[in-house]
This record gives sequence, structure tokens and C-alpha cells, in this order.
Amino acid sequence: MGCAVSLQCDNDGYKAIRILELSRGAINRMTINPRADISTLYHLHPDLAKRFEDLRFLINAPAEASEGVGKFTLRRESVLSELNELISRIRTKAGFEDFQNLPSKDELFETNPNQVTVLLNTTPFRTDALLIHSNKQVQVLPLDQSIFQCSEEYYDKICNRFGLNDHTDGRKSNVDMRDFLKWLWDQVVGPIFDAFNFEPLNFPSEHDLPDDLVETARLIQYRQADSPKGLDPNRLALYRRLMKRHPNTTSSARSDRSSQARFSAQTGTSDPKFPRIHWIGVGYMGVFPFHAAGYGSQDARKNTMSCAISSYASTLTARAYAKKKPVELEPSSSALLLVTMPETPNQDDLPGVKEEATVIRKTVERKKMAEKHMAEKHMAVKHLEMQRVNVVLDDLPLYSYVHFACHGYADPQSPFQSGLILLDGALTVETISEINTERSQLAFLSACCTAENASSKLLDEGIHLANGFQLAGYPHVVASLWEADDVLSVAIAEKFYRILIAESNIDGHDRIAFALHDAVLAAQQICDDPLSWATTIHIGP
Repeated sequence: MGCAVSLQCDNDGYKAIRILELSRGAINRMTINPRADISTLYHLHPDLAKRFEDLRFLINAPAEASEGVGKFTLRRESVLSELNELISRIRTKAGFEDFQNLPSKDELFETNPNQVTVLLNTTPFRTDALLIHSNKQVQVLPLDQSIFQCSEEYYDKICNRFGLNDHTDGRKSNVDMRDFLKWLWDQVVGPIFDAFNFEPLNFPSEHDLPDDLVETARLIQYRQADSPKGLDPNRLALYRRLMKRHPNTTSSARSDRSSQARFSAQTGTSDPKFPRIHWIGVGYMGVFPFHAAGYGSQDARKNTMSCAISSYASTLTARAYAKKKPVELEPSSSALLLVTMPETPNQDDLPGVKEEATVIRKTVERKKMAEKHMAEKHMAVKHLEMQRVNVVLDDLPLYSYVHFACHGYADPQSPFQSGLILLDGALTVETISEINTERSQLAFLSACCTAENASSKLLDEGIHLANGFQLAGYPHVVASLWEADDVLSVAIAEKFYRILIAESNIDGHDRIAFALHDAVLAAQQICDDPLSWATTIHIGP
């Protein structure tokens, strides 16, 4: 609300953004900033430091068994109020004037060339998109006020998977989801892209259906069927073949049919020119899949996927924190920890997990074999199958990449207890966010709901597994907004790692976002069911 009031008073966009940053993500900020300055505070003012740590612990504490969401939220708000008062006291001490303060404007707005950021805020009296251009200028774009009336309704529908939780008619749910994505384009994403002058990429139309008549018939059959559950080996084999043949439209110049290749041929450079956009939604809009907005196969010109590569952040502060870590993504200096749970106590088996582990190892090892002449410079892989939480935690700091393929869940009552289910329990947000990994680069969370903001009372805190891994030091996280499709999870992971490790010609932080975009784009053009392909997102700089 403070952001809207600021804009209503004709303040500039940066002031409104600072208000958003200060009023959101407070719990995560308590974890990000102390790592830099708490040790000095302990040395000079130990009583204040201890009370700060005690309050930070209380904020992160899970809900008690007798608490509902309401009491849990009120208790946390009370602790947060006391913590804010304590921070004000600490800032009166010499040398601590900026304790727990926001990063500078340059740090908040720092992006790569050809990269923009959007913060979306809707209130009862105005709705705005705050556009941060690549030159760090802020543009305030007023949006239609009907968005506010619709946002809570669509939030509820997303939480209910557009009725899929109430019935088994996946086709109807996907139809309703497509209608929502059209609305999201018309009311939100389309006007934003017009303001940025984004132009759609001309994707090869012949990839809508394969050339082989048998494959075409099978693909049409799968598209017309109800959303299947479980691992269908025939569907998986078809999807893998088609996604392997699909050109890397944005991440690689190796395909002479890709836009990147055409650009490289004309200019003699491989610098990425397809724009990147970071989405930061406030309130109910924090769960909206902006990357999937549009008209699908009906109109390729009106699709986010056709115009930009999407990434997400809970706040600008969280993104700035992730961007500080030096990026090192080359296989020759990286190692992968693969954690899988094909069978889980008291849960359904996940037959796709074994297949996912197999294709990932083959993809990585193929690159490893190609680099044998480079002695020790290849990607090492360690596979932990059916392991306990403490075993995984011991190994996490040793590897730059980690890939989880297992059951996941989001806890709306106590989001810090959302977790990945391992052999003897859950690896929770609370546990993962307390560790600090120095070598980490990428966490791929191939599990259900790992980026789901499940608690409507704490939407602006961004408490979910993906953000927990960012707090632990992983600048890049691939995660799921809702349940994952068994078959597409395998196919997306395979194409993603193949691009990332062997095919991408893009360096730096862009490399992961571009690789995932091409993998998800291939899945979209093959599957076309948004509840299946649109769940996978990138969170990171």
C-alpha cells in the first residue's frame, strides 16, 4: 500500500521501489544481511547482537501445533515489530548506521545489458508496473484497475490448480488455465512489453508438429488426451526425441535455424540479444506465471516465451545478494550432486526419477568423455539415492551443482517447514536457509511446489524452498510453481543440461536462464498443456 500512496503523491518510481523493498522480504533480509555485519556487532555490542539473533530465530521458528495461520502470522508480526525497533537502536551506534539497510541503488538495479526488471503492485486504488530499464531508469506504467479485483480470484484458482484439485478433468483445468494466461497477457504482460518495445521472435512453424506422420499422430493423441499421471515410457520416448531435435532458439548458435545463429552470422558475435526480464510480483501477483502469459499456439506473437527470457526474484535485495557470487558454470571446474528418491516412505513411488537420474548422468558423462584429454577438468557426479537428510547436508557444500528429484511439498501453515522428502524426513526451508555454501552455483529442484508461495498471509515474504536455497548461497535455482509432470520433468532436465554443459555459447549468469528457456520452450511447443510445462521457472540473476 505504501508504494501506491507514494506514487499517488507523485513521488518518483525509485522512492516507490524503496518502499516496496523495505516492506517486503523482511525475514529473508534478516538472513542475507547479518552474514556480513553480525560478527562486528557481537564484538562491539554483544547484548544487542544476541537479542538480534534471538529475535531472528523466533521469526524463523515454525508454527506451533496449536497455532493456525492467523495466530502464527500475528506472533511473527509482533516479533518483527520488536526486531525493527532493535534495528533502529543498533543504527544509533557508531559504525552501524546502515545496519540491515537496503543495498545502494546501483546494487539494486545492477543488471546485465539487455536485461530489464518489472515490479508489479496492485492495491484497491491503483495498479502499477514499475519498469526498471537496462539503463537503470524507472518508468511507472499504470495498469487497468480491474487487475486488483481479479488478482485474488486468480490466486485462489492457481492454488486450486484451476479445479484440478476438485476433479480429475485435466483438459478442463488446462482450458481454464489458458484463459487465465490470455487475460494475463492482455492486462499485464502485453502492455509491459509494449512499453519495453519488445518484439516477438519468429519461431520455426514447422516445429509445431514433427515431420514424421507416425510421430505426428502420436503427439496429437497425447495432446487430446486427459493430462496423464505417472511415467508413460512411450510418451517419454517421443518427447525426448522431439525436444532433442528442437533447435536451441536463444541459447546456442549451433543450430543454423536459431535466431541466435542468424544474429551471429550477421554480426560476427555470440552475445545474447534476446532480452531477459525479471518478474517481481507483489501480494497475490507474486504467484502469477508471467513467463507463460499469452495465447499459446493460437498466436506466437502474443506470448512471453516468444518475446523475452523470464526469471523471477522475491525482491531486488535477494537478486542483488545472489548476483554477488562470482559465476563459474563451466563443467571443467564444476561437480554435480544428484539426489534422488524413486521410492519414499508413506508416499507414492516416482518411477520417472530413475529415468531422470539416468538421462542426467548420460548427458554429463557424454561431456566428460569428450574432455578426457583435459585430465582432471571434467564434471564429477555423485549420486545419492534413498539417503538421509544429514548425509545430503554433509555433501551439499562440496558441489557446485545439486539436482534433487523427489517428492516436495509446500506447507501453508508454516512455510519454513516446506520441504523435499528424503529417506528419514524432510529437508526443510528452515534447515537449508541456515547453511552457507561457498562453491554453490545451481540448485535444480525437480519436485512439486518448490517455488510455491503457499501461505496467503506471508505472500510478500517469499518463503519457499527455492528462496531457501538462494539464502544458502545458490545464486541460481530451477524450481516448480506447482506439481510437476513426470514425463516432462525428465525431458526438460535432459535438454537443460545438454544445453548448459555442451551446447550453450553464452557466458555468465545468463547461461542458466537461456538454457532453461529453450528447454521449457521446447516442452511448450510439444505438450501445450500449461499446467504441465509452465510450472518450471528460473530464480536468479
